[in-house]
Amino acid sequence: MPYYSFGKGLGITSPDSLFKLNIRFRMQNRVTYFSEEERDNLYEAQIRRLRLRLNGYVGNPKFLYVIQLSFAPGDVGVIEDGENINIIRDAAFIYRPSSN
Repeated sequence: MPYYSFGKGLGITSPDSLFKLNIRFRMQNRVTYFSEEERDNLYEAQIRRLRLRLNGYVGNPKFLYVIQLSFAPGDVGVIEDGENINIIRDAAFIYRPSSN
């Protein structure tokens, strides 16, 4: 069974400590209120950012990875017909030879 931890997200570590995954979620909302004379008041709500961040290590704690995915329509850029949506916001693979 893997080990679970809570702190800055949900952490999952393999029993042999060869793999670690930390999952974080972030959401940013916007609500706008419109008020005009001779018209009904209007509210508009939207999700500006909806992101999932995955980070940890593979094989050895010196080999780190970070992946950030974006799922909000306004955050993935212009959506063209027939084109794939790019949900990868950021990705990096890092080698850290020592903790310093």
